[in-house]
Amino acid sequence: MGFELMKYMIMFRACIAREEFFYYRGNNILKQDLEFL
Repeated sequence: MGFELMKYMIMFRACIAREEFFYYRGNNILKQDLEFL
């Protein structure tokens, strides 16, 4: 039971980290485009 919960938490954290990464990258690309204009 504890192992299953741990696995779920790790997957959940990885998903959030990926979302944050793509959001951060998207913002950086947007800023670069604005600076380019």
